[in-house]
Amino acid sequence: MSRRPHRNNIVLFPTLVKNRVENKPHAARFFLYIANTLYIPFYRTFNEGTPPYHRPTLVALSLYGLYKGNFSAQKIIDMAEDSIGATWILGGMKIPSAKTLGRVTDDILDNIDLIFTQIIQLCQAFNLIGNKRTFIDGTKTKANASKHKAMSYEYLRDKIDNTEEKIQDLIQDIMEYINEYEEFNDDEFYELITRESKEIYKKAKAIHRKKLKQKRQSVFSGQQPPENINNSELNSISEDNFKIFDLIDTDESETIKETMDSIGHQVSRLDTMKEGKENLEEKYKDENNDQEIPDDKQINFTDAESSIMVTKHNGIQQCYNNFGLVDDKAYIILGTYTSNESNDKKGLIPTIENAITNTGNLQDVELGSDSGFYSAKNIKYCEEQEIDYFTSIPTSESSYAKDKFEYDKEKDVYLCPEEQVLFPPENPREGSATRRYKTDKCKECESQNDCTRAKDGIRKIIRDLNNDPIREQAAEKAKTEKGIEILTQRKSVPEPVWGNMQKRDGLIQLHYRGLDKAGKEFKLRCAMHNLRKLLKVFMNNPKARTEIENMGSYSSQAVS
Repeated sequence: MSRRPHRNNIVLFPTLVKNRVENKPHAARFFLYIANTLYIPFYRTFNEGTPPYHRPTLVALSLYGLYKGNFSAQKIIDMAEDSIGATWILGGMKIPSAKTLGRVTDDILDNIDLIFTQIIQLCQAFNLIGNKRTFIDGTKTKANASKHKAMSYEYLRDKIDNTEEKIQDLIQDIMEYINEYEEFNDDEFYELITRESKEIYKKAKAIHRKKLKQKRQSVFSGQQPPENINNSELNSISEDNFKIFDLIDTDESETIKETMDSIGHQVSRLDTMKEGKENLEEKYKDENNDQEIPDDKQINFTDAESSIMVTKHNGIQQCYNNFGLVDDKAYIILGTYTSNESNDKKGLIPTIENAITNTGNLQDVELGSDSGFYSAKNIKYCEEQEIDYFTSIPTSESSYAKDKFEYDKEKDVYLCPEEQVLFPPENPREGSATRRYKTDKCKECESQNDCTRAKDGIRKIIRDLNNDPIREQAAEKAKTEKGIEILTQRKSVPEPVWGNMQKRDGLIQLHYRGLDKAGKEFKLRCAMHNLRKLLKVFMNNPKARTEIENMGSYSSQAVS
């Protein structure tokens, strides 16, 4: 079999393949047409050496595999061996190796911004985007990391100190067997022991894995396990390649190996912790203008860029915070953004900017969001972009929080929940961005202890002269008839999108680690969501199906 498809020469059940795929609208056909329609730079190949696999066919196979719920290269290969649709996509082409498909997935992720934009343009061409009303929402997705592999900055410092002490104690145990080491100073001797201990630990771990593999093979093949399956991994490690044993005049080599194995394990952990600490310190200082790192700042050693977050249904998890802007016509995702911060407010602007890149502009489009995105900065940004923004207003559980104090713009006073008037200062400071409102009636109020903890017993309301008017205008806008309609509709547009992606596409946990890769994977998942919408058009609209077939017909994109 070749590395190029020969769809007219499929010999494996050709009648079945034609009846199931070619004689009716089939998802396999759709994904092949889409892959041929897309322009992706890595489609270009050069006629040197072994002929390459046909790139659009591999992209179609990868997208079809993702559509079927298979994300990893090996699972896509397993699917290709049994799937009629995958057989038709390959068209007689040899099934690629997992390594080859993995490279294709990496190429797709590297070009996902370009691919996502082209899919948005296809959705616009087939009238799936209304460009009238959109909604932004976020979903916290588990990272490819365990929350149990995380620790605070304070605990990390203590753990490093304790590990260094353990290593020193273990080295002292080795020292008892050393006759002399005059050719080394203390630092050189420490470096020798730690280096060779890491090598022993590495060899012992490799031998252990090999024995476990032998045991698994014997169990499932019905053969007798190897006789030495339970022997110590350290017994088979030769002493000839380790200089430390030249300094030892004793028969306790196995004991020394065990101690060095422990040292190697501790040194490996110490190196990981120190690297994580340095990365955390460097990143935090860059982002916070050289401020000191708080003791409770968390770092995860499986994926250092992920963060501990509180999720709606699964409690505290190691997560990334993913955002999407969803059009309400066919629930197409127009823009995405991935963050490692649990705060939703910072996700609105980059998500909208990404959507503007994909669609051209969002002027005069209505935008709804929940209270997590409520901020004066977001409101002002939407005004600048000429986006008609409606946001839910966060409310405090306390009966005496600031949002329970009503501001009278004409009189420039606040009315408290007990109907007392709070006045501004008689001579406000000129140029100040804030103003303090208070009343002398607090000391006579029965609710004083519930309302304030101030030492003088007087409740004060601080008014932000620049941002509070913007927030109050947004609150009034949310109470209008249109505002109520849009914010009521909010739950029925973006949240079902996340639910579908979780249940149908298995978006429960990300595969890739690191903020950049996690963001690209999430965008790929959103691209697949949009492709599912296009697939519905392909399945149900004969005219549109013909257009898609013409755009992506196999002969029209013969990439060499």
